[in-house]
Amino acid sequence: MLRRTSVVGARSEAEGVGGWVGEMGYVLRVRLASFFAGAAVASSLGLYLLQRDYKIAYDSISQKMGGLHDSMESRISALEKLNQNDGSQHVQAAE
Repeated sequence: MLRRTSVVGARSEAEGVGGWVGEMGYVLRVRLASFFAGAAVASSLGLYLLQRDYKIAYDSISQKMGGLHDSMESRISALEKLNQNDGSQHVQAAE
């Protein structure tokens, strides 16, 4: 005997309720997979931006410290020259 089904949501009797549950499980799995894929992409993008920002800050600080180091080296060499000149004047005055 054939069973009549409505046009909306027509399922064969063999599929039964399990067919609907299986389809809902599939949709849920697809939605969860999409959510986690989106979260992974957003996390990767965030980590990339954070790494790039860290690198820019590191380069900036390195450049500033390099300038300070060069300035300090020139001041030290000027003091050493001044000390050598004063030392030679003291030796000449002592003689």
